[in-house]
Amino acid sequence: MKQIQEYKYEVGFSFLKQDEKLAYEINDRIQGQLSTFIYSKKQEELGGTDGEKAFNKVFYEQSRIVAVLYRDGWGNTPWTRIEETAIKNRAFDKGWDFLFLISLDINSKLPTWIPKTYILLDYQRFKVDGAIAIIEQKIKEAGGQVRPETIEDRADRMKRLRIAQKDREVFLSSHEAIIAANQEMYNIIEKLKKIKPVIEDPSTYLVLSTSERSDRPLMYEFGFDGYFLCFNNRRLFQYDIDSCILERL
Repeated sequence: MKQIQEYKYEVGFSFLKQDEKLAYEINDRIQGQLSTFIYSKKQEELGGTDGEKAFNKVFYEQSRIVAVLYRDGWGNTPWTRIEETAIKNRAFDKGWDFLFLISLDINSKLPTWIPKTYILLDYQRFKVDGAIAIIEQKIKEAGGQVRPETIEDRADRMKRLRIAQKDREVFLSSHEAIIAANQEMYNIIEKLKKIKPVIEDPSTYLVLSTSERSDRPLMYEFGFDGYFLCFNNRRLFQYDIDSCILERL
C-alpha cells in the first residue's frame, strides 16, 4: 500500500505583488478548511531565516500542491524567481501533478519550461470559485483532505470580510488612495494613446477621434462614430474617493 506523504501546507501560493489581493481572496475562502502558505501571512514565522532556503523548502517539499497566479513578469522578481526555481526543480524531479497555474492574463506567455500540453485555468472565465474547485480537487488527488466548512469557519470568514471592508473604507479616505486614483487615470489615458494607432485602419475608414487638454482641468476624449470614452475632471481628486465625481460628457 502506497504511503501518503504528509505536508506542512496543503497549498502554497506564488504570485506577483500586484496580485496579492486576489491571492488573499482565494486564501481567505479556503484557509479554514486546509493549511495554506502566503508569504506575507508567514513573515513572523520566516523572520530571521534564510529567505531563499525557506522559500525553496515551501515550494519544493512542504506544500502538497502549488498554485501560481500567473502573468508576464512572474519569475522575474527576486522572490518569484526563487519560487520558480524551486517549482521547476520539483517538477523535473517529481513530476507536474503538484502544480496548478491560474492564468490572469490570456496574453501572457507561459515559461518555456512548462510543457506545451499543460492545461491551465483561465481566471477571466472561471474566477475565484473555479480556482478553488480545482485547488480542492488537486489536493484530494494528491492524497490530501479538505475539511468541510463549519459554522465556526464561516463565522470567522465573515468576520475577516467585515474587517477587510473597514480597512478598504479607511484606505479610500486616505491620501494614498487619492494619489493612486489620479495616477491610474493618467495610466488609462496613456494606454489609450498607445493603442490608437494599432486599432486605426484608414484603408477601411476606421479612424478614432480624440480630443485632449493636458492642463487643469484635465480633459480627454476617445471614440468612434459618435461614441466616446470621456475623461473630464474639473479638478483632480483632493478629498476622498467617495466624494469625488468624474463627469461624463
